[in-house]
Amino acid sequence: MLSSRKYLLMTLIIGLCFTSITSISAATALGTPGSIVNPSTGNSLPVAKFTFGKKVYRKGEPITYINFSYDPDTDGLPKQEWTGNENVFFEAGIYPISLKVTDVNGNESKTYTRNLVISNELFLDEAGYNVHYKAPGAFLNLKTEEAIAKFAGLPSTEVIREQPAEMRPLLVSDSPETLFEPGILYQDIVNGKARLYANHQNGMITTATFMIVATNMTTDPVIITTTNKGEVFPSIYANLFGHQASLDFLLQDTIEEKIMIAPGATGTYVQLPDLMSGQGMNAIYDVVTTGQVMFRFMAVDSFIDPPSPDEYGILPRKKHIRGTFPISEISWKISSGALSIPTRLTIGNGTSDRFITGVDALTSEVTMNRGNYGVMYHIHADHPPKLAILMLARGGVFKGPFMVNGELVLAPASGVITPSDGIFILARTTGKEKELVIEFTPPAASNFPIDLILWPLEDVD
Repeated sequence: MLSSRKYLLMTLIIGLCFTSITSISAATALGTPGSIVNPSTGNSLPVAKFTFGKKVYRKGEPITYINFSYDPDTDGLPKQEWTGNENVFFEAGIYPISLKVTDVNGNESKTYTRNLVISNELFLDEAGYNVHYKAPGAFLNLKTEEAIAKFAGLPSTEVIREQPAEMRPLLVSDSPETLFEPGILYQDIVNGKARLYANHQNGMITTATFMIVATNMTTDPVIITTTNKGEVFPSIYANLFGHQASLDFLLQDTIEEKIMIAPGATGTYVQLPDLMSGQGMNAIYDVVTTGQVMFRFMAVDSFIDPPSPDEYGILPRKKHIRGTFPISEISWKISSGALSIPTRLTIGNGTSDRFITGVDALTSEVTMNRGNYGVMYHIHADHPPKLAILMLARGGVFKGPFMVNGELVLAPASGVITPSDGIFILARTTGKEKELVIEFTPPAASNFPIDLILWPLEDVD
């Protein structure tokens, strides 16, 4: 048997060894973060985690956020709450970015934070970034004076004015624009192709009906074929009905509506819904006739059915547009090499874009289509570079559609654009397109001129 002294010594040695082993284990353990299970539901808490595309970004460089948050129960993460995750930063510094996620059961993760480093090196300034990266349909949000200085002062785009593909006369009925009595607004004879354009508002206290009647001026039956049209229901908002009719017409849905008018007879070509007091309308029709037809644009008493043109007098012309114009199409081809620098293409200024001159068939007076309303613009460039296509509303309130390479663009999607809103982003090209085609018809109630700004984009990296 061990003596008392030896037993005590061995006990002491064993105790010291156990204490040492325990200390070493505690020092080398990774530790535990605590339970990730919600004790009330038994469901695991989600985990928020992300990183950046690279360690350091330059001023004005798009930030890439890589989110690899997860839920241990694979329930999905329908809610993600970011803090500070801007798409771009224009000042150097260190920016804390945070993320918290929530799973389908309402369990929230802990907030995860990383620091984003922005160096003092410049990638793009704010205007350059917006031109390159901001989504079409948005504004550059420049101050008016800054927009004028940076964009309205650009050189004009060099274009070749081409002969229209077809000489389709344009009949415009826009004077008197506001109706204060029933009557004939405009009339002229068409033989073959023509475009009929009307824009009016009811200024009377009673309801009125706008219609176009057609009289066969020949001794044979005449067929009127409608190949395109833009119509809108009456509204008190002029920019709305001008925009909607232009949009309807710009879509160029293939139609072929025919009516036949007997020799010497008069029939209704179109009759729009009644105009209540204060309401307006806008309508555009492309027609083809097989003989001479007199088209009369009329505002009539809504309770007379059917009205006869002989019952109404011709209303006097006011300050707005009325007349027949020789063309309804304008074709511009952008010169080769003209897109190597930022330029602007002005529509509706009467100088670089000349207003079309015609004749008022009721008075034989020379008249001018100020604004070229009812005219379709075709703008074309072969093999365009990588471009931002922007718009500046210089003349006042604007609301209207564009067709860019077959894609409809609303400027804007809702509301209107004013000069103080800054530069509107219409579209971008990739530099791989065979051509750039912009189609546009000036919407009623919008103010001109406008500038289309063609801004070549750099291959930034």
